[in-house]
Amino acid sequence: MATFDIVKVKQSYWLIGTISVLLISLLVNQIVYVYNAALEQEAHFNDKANIALASIVDKVSENNQVCRTMNSCIKGGKVGFCSRSFKTKKEWHFVDSIVSRTLAKSNLDLNYNFDFCSSDLMATLIPDNKATYSKHVDNPLQQSGLVMYLEFPSKSNYVMKQMGPAFISSVLIILLLTIVFVIVYRFYLREKRNVERTREFLNTMTHEFKTPLANISFANNMLARNPTQLDSEKIQKYTEIIRSENDKIVKNSEDILEMAMQKYDLDKIEMEAINVHELLGDLKTTFLSTNPNISFNLNFGAKQSLVYGKTSFLSNALSNIIDNAIKYSKLVPEINISTSNDTDDKLLTIAIEDNGIGISKQNQKSVFDKFYRVSTGDQHDVKGFGLGLAYVKQIIEQMKGSISLKSDVGKGSVFVLKLPVSYAS
Repeated sequence: MATFDIVKVKQSYWLIGTISVLLISLLVNQIVYVYNAALEQEAHFNDKANIALASIVDKVSENNQVCRTMNSCIKGGKVGFCSRSFKTKKEWHFVDSIVSRTLAKSNLDLNYNFDFCSSDLMATLIPDNKATYSKHVDNPLQQSGLVMYLEFPSKSNYVMKQMGPAFISSVLIILLLTIVFVIVYRFYLREKRNVERTREFLNTMTHEFKTPLANISFANNMLARNPTQLDSEKIQKYTEIIRSENDKIVKNSEDILEMAMQKYDLDKIEMEAINVHELLGDLKTTFLSTNPNISFNLNFGAKQSLVYGKTSFLSNALSNIIDNAIKYSKLVPEINISTSNDTDDKLLTIAIEDNGIGISKQNQKSVFDKFYRVSTGDQHDVKGFGLGLAYVKQIIEQMKGSISLKSDVGKGSVFVLKLPVSYAS
């Protein structure tokens, strides 16, 4: 059986590992796709910009007056951009109109800057960036190597806008895949925990039923072996064994059937006003009658102690908490129960404190889950199926209340129940 479980665990890990590798590969492919799409879009833009610039330069080169005007700004080795001296002249506006019309025909509808300068100082005057394009102006009147450059300050935004649908869809796919993987993995962990708890519950249940059944079988065999030779004392002893073990089986069966009901429909149950102080007093008497050595203290600080619910349900819920405090105490059990109201007298708080072994922070998150039991190895010194606190939480929440836990290992636990106050007479 253990070997089979190990094989199943290994198969689960292999499955998770395979899915993880596939998802990571898919994410990498999407990232590479987006990157390549951006490169392709930029290359397409560069081709269109270079073609447009070549057309502009051809038209500028055909106009001698423009070439003379632009060439004069760098004549004699004078360094500078032509726009500094000639931006107000008609030749400049003529070139601007050519640039505007050509870019519009090329579907490059974005802001631009252009200028002319000497080719010898091109690298010094114009920053080396991917948004700038340059070309020589070929004209017989040109003597000093006139170069026209065209710049698109918003090129990166334009490229991203052009590939927007592909980029957004890829980002969404990556995010969705990541979210789905995280959700599936969390579901896997939750189901794995549920399977482990169910298996532990079945193991515990088998043990809890096997022991009393074995004792009943033993006592029954002793009674049936030589019934005429048994004295009344032995008959009473074996009969008591059968009765006691039968009570255990009945009690365990009731616990399981109680929690098999997914939810008590309190709307269909006759509700009543419950005096919590009286109920706690009755519980104290009951527990002290069977456990006379325990310390059981009540401190009633609440002025309003009535709540609305079912007395038997609330009694069972409180009994479960007190019973756990007794079972999980290595010392003489000390139970301290106090009550109080909030400032508006709308809530009744019941604090049940014990001096038990305590519960670690790690286990506190799960103690109210069905079938969950704090691990104590393979020992079965504390009986139960891990149903008690799940039952308590279910009842308290159906009474529109809440339950919380404060605990430190070795220092005991405090269960705090909060229930709405009832003013029914």
